[in-house]
Amino acid sequence: MQKIAEKRVRPFIGDHPTIDERFLIHSTGAGHTLLAGTVMGRKDGKTGPWVATATPLGILMEDVAVPAAGDAWAPFYTHCEAIADGLVWADGVSAADQQTAIADLRKLGIFVR
Repeated sequence: MQKIAEKRVRPFIGDHPTIDERFLIHSTGAGHTLLAGTVMGRKDGKTGPWVATATPLGILMEDVAVPAAGDAWAPFYTHCEAIADGLVWADGVSAADQQTAIADLRKLGIFVR
């Protein structure tokens, strides 16, 4: 399982009251750690970091280690004010894709500023 070598502490949630919900994050077959502030989505029935072809679900509230063999439950913000500079995106997500996801997150009640 990967360890977080250096944790970036950047605020990613504003002052607006939040609502959260727990989701099951699916294993990719390799242990990995997701950082708080990661934009999360669902693709092909599996939950993980948002990619351009996924449906946005929320923003990961805390760091979570997903084991190689098994899944992990984690809390997501599903309604909040998010700070754009503090969000964490999956590798390969373009700026244009981020804007699309931000528009879709707004429909959920996540307002990115």
